[in-house]
Amino acid sequence: MTVDRDYHEKVSRLDPLPKPLTPEVAALFDELKSRGSSILNLHLVSAHAPELAAARRPLISGLRSNCTVPRLYRELAITRAAQMVECAYEVHHHTPFLIQCGLSEETVAKLGDWQDNRNLFDAKQLALLAYVEEMCGNKGKVSDATFHELAAHFAPGEIYELTIAATTYYAGGMEKNALGLIMDPEDRKPAPGKF
Repeated sequence: MTVDRDYHEKVSRLDPLPKPLTPEVAALFDELKSRGSSILNLHLVSAHAPELAAARRPLISGLRSNCTVPRLYRELAITRAAQMVECAYEVHHHTPFLIQCGLSEETVAKLGDWQDNRNLFDAKQLALLAYVEEMCGNKGKVSDATFHELAAHFAPGEIYELTIAATTYYAGGMEKNALGLIMDPEDRKPAPGKF
């Protein structure tokens, strides 16, 4: 395994990974790098429980590459959920994906204040943002009106994918906040997935 960083540095409230890396952790890191990912601080933290990290990886990979709803909407759901849980770590890593999906830097910069900048988003994006905002801000409770507006723009399977994207990253944001995950340097990037 090529080491592109110190795998034993302290990157959260948890102790650093022990030396040497176990074969399970080394295999996890090799698989990540084969998909184009740097080994991020979140990977160092999750490697403390490699079986759980391995079980979780297909969901995250699926959200990036195996959904029917276009990536733009998944990234909007993910990034807005991360903003709502105040997880700067996830916002940092997903903002470039929004730009890669075609949103302007100005629009991305106004995502946190989308309600005051509705002119920057189309009707489909607004319906999704209202859904994510209500779901994440109200313990999962969403009004019929908000849901019906969402359903006017997205098929049932797409709504499910968007719900899983938002709630997965909302929960992930709580995890990263609780563990005090330190921001990655700019040169470390996650696997991009399919666009």
